[in-house]
Amino acid sequence: MNNFPSSDFSKLLDRVMSLARENSEMREKERSVLLLMAHIAQGHYTPDQLVEHVPKHRRKIFLKSIAPGLANRSRYYRNRALVLTFSLLGVNEGLNAEFIGYSRWAVRRFARRFSNGDHEGLFEPRRKPRKYDDKKLRDQLFKTLHEPPSAYGINRTTWKIDLLHSVLKAKGTLINKNAMGQIFREEGYSRCSTREILTSNDPKYREKLIKITRTLRRLGPMNRFFSIDEYGPVSVRERGGRCLVKRGTKPTVPQYQDSKGFLIVTAALELSSNQITHFLL
Repeated sequence: MNNFPSSDFSKLLDRVMSLARENSEMREKERSVLLLMAHIAQGHYTPDQLVEHVPKHRRKIFLKSIAPGLANRSRYYRNRALVLTFSLLGVNEGLNAEFIGYSRWAVRRFARRFSNGDHEGLFEPRRKPRKYDDKKLRDQLFKTLHEPPSAYGINRTTWKIDLLHSVLKAKGTLINKNAMGQIFREEGYSRCSTREILTSNDPKYREKLIKITRTLRRLGPMNRFFSIDEYGPVSVRERGGRCLVKRGTKPTVPQYQDSKGFLIVTAALELSSNQITHFLL
């Protein structure tokens, strides 16, 4: 067993105790810093309270760019704002990365971009290029749309979205149906139902229509103007349609049937209110 001189042993003991105290103080400081970081992350401090501890030449940009990010609903942008806030408050790179869950390289990259003046770019939304913004794709879509389906071997006179999508896919233009709909909406196209309008072969149709409308305008609150028409006769027999049957049963309707009677429908349309007031079978 080696015997140390008492003076050397005292110096060694003092050194060990000094290191132990320094280590304990460092742990206590690190714990305080972690608590402060946690309180900042939880929103216990307002931007006005934090800006007092930010270097003076960074305070304006902190309030403009970083402070709004601390209240952002997106965790992605909120973490970026926290990284930059901790860096401005003097938190070392390793502790900053460990607290947020980023690598040191990521923390260093964010701090470098901020120092180089990319203040707004760090908090801009990440946007992938949208396919329906591609001009070549839009031109190809409308070029195909303005061609008849028969040019592609389709026995139709109008396009359906499924057919248009399949033709574009065969031509190598990859676009989904939702993007096609978005393009149509942006160009002002929309779907609507066709409406049938009344026509007549009567050469005096316009003249008679003018007389009817003139009469309708002269009607009082107690007057009524009816248009009566009938439909029929219609034979009473079995007709095709939907019915409830057991599984495996194939319902049929005879092509030739004896009529079980005839039906005539008569209705009266009150023209001033455009309502059917009488309906007779």
